[in-house]
Amino acid sequence: MRIAVLLDYRWGGGIKTFCTGALLSFLKLKELSKLSLGDVKIDFYVMTYDSNNNVEYFKVDFNELYELYKKKDIKKIIELANKENYASISKQIRLDDILEGLFNSDFIFITNVGFAVYNNSLEKEDLDKILSNNRKGIYMLMFHTDYAGNFLYNLVEFINSGKLKSISETTKNRIYSLLRKKIERGYMTDEDQRELMRIIEYLSNSNTEEAIEFRNKYGWWLDEVRKYIYTFGKLTRLKNVINLFPTHIISDSNSRFIKNATRSNIKKREVLPEPMFMILLNKYYKEEIEGYKNAYLNIYKDNKINLLYVGRRSGEKGVDDVIRLFEDLVKEGEDVRLIIVAPEFGKNTEEYKKLEEVVNKYGRGEVHIYSNALGNSLHEYPLYYIGLLKALGELKSTIFINPAYTESYGFSTLEALIFGKLLTIYRDVDGLSELKERGYLNYQTAFRTYEDLVNLTKKIIEEIKNGNYDKYVNREAIEMLEKEVDPEELAEKYAEIIYLSKEYEKIIHNESESKYNNNSEAQSEEIEAVA
Repeated sequence: MRIAVLLDYRWGGGIKTFCTGALLSFLKLKELSKLSLGDVKIDFYVMTYDSNNNVEYFKVDFNELYELYKKKDIKKIIELANKENYASISKQIRLDDILEGLFNSDFIFITNVGFAVYNNSLEKEDLDKILSNNRKGIYMLMFHTDYAGNFLYNLVEFINSGKLKSISETTKNRIYSLLRKKIERGYMTDEDQRELMRIIEYLSNSNTEEAIEFRNKYGWWLDEVRKYIYTFGKLTRLKNVINLFPTHIISDSNSRFIKNATRSNIKKREVLPEPMFMILLNKYYKEEIEGYKNAYLNIYKDNKINLLYVGRRSGEKGVDDVIRLFEDLVKEGEDVRLIIVAPEFGKNTEEYKKLEEVVNKYGRGEVHIYSNALGNSLHEYPLYYIGLLKALGELKSTIFINPAYTESYGFSTLEALIFGKLLTIYRDVDGLSELKERGYLNYQTAFRTYEDLVNLTKKIIEEIKNGNYDKYVNREAIEMLEKEVDPEELAEKYAEIIYLSKEYEKIIHNESESKYNNNSEAQSEEIEAVA
């Protein structure tokens, strides 16, 4: 059996985290396959950007990674992924080489439907070749993102940027209304999704002044949306595809959006937790992590109340709400510390300057920022990050906040829960709602609006001061969660899906033959009737 794994390393954040976790699952699967699937060959391909934002394609030496895995040198595997996208053990190849490799594989695993935002390297024709019913084998395509929610918040950010001078109050209200409804309900209904598509269609095709200005400034975005929808349409026509989602809520939202956008249904769906690579680091490097934990215990031993935010410096992630919350608390006399773990959070950013201004203005409050822009990134050194979370959890004085307006899965939230057992407050939307429903997040620490966030934080601060930290943390459930997202445990799920997909392929083949025979019989009857 031949398996092709295509990891899309063009994107950061949760998608890159998933890609690295998926690699570890397939390394374990290589080990398992000897027992269940027979002789398996795994081809490992990577897509990345070069310095000019052009896409490059590489074939990575999977066997070399497997040798590292057998030695349990997980740290080296993660380092190869995080720092250089496997460049030192890769061979640059052409897109045609990937197309040929995918075409000749029995099972194809693609880690991001975003790969299909074709560009000057990946044309529509190439996409059609990849997503073709004319090849053997089964596809598994991973949906990490809630596309409707992301497209909506993109529009919100465009309006809030102030770059659209002609945008009407009517259009603003239509977009803001959709966001309010999403926050109130925690998800978008079918009618909300259709309204979103109507707004996008209006901005794409209308000759009004505001639509023309929007196309002039954000035509690239409209083009990307069209490409995604074209790709979704391709997926609905594929017989031999398994669509993989991290939660049932995201599965439902994306499936409805694809139907609303293309008027067609996607076929086979699977819901499976996404593998977290840091689980294996925690498993195999306990002593080293313990040293980092003790160092952070020494830094934060004052037991000051900490607010922890982990995520991109992005409006959709709610970072502005966290900064505003910090200011409101400091203004009212709380001497809290804000800890931010984020990429690109440098001294020249508006957010950094705002936090500096708050501390200087009120003479209290403290801010610690870990960022690659400041040379102290914890994402580049994940053992340090695990140590930090463990230290903060042991001190029981930290509130982890996820204020995201759209959240497909919430890797940072899972990390805070699993490694720190941290008291977590979160916006009750999308994938986070499912974590709540499954008992990993506490019902009492969910919020929707900014006012809810402020009131909840004040309440939780008082609870912490009164020694009630553990009241909001379900440690037994978190231990179950850790097993669910362990890449080595999930490898067995992937192996099962791959094994069952061989049976699924036989069913598809038999259905196709049956349709062919029925059509042939019908055509023969028609010919006889005409004769």
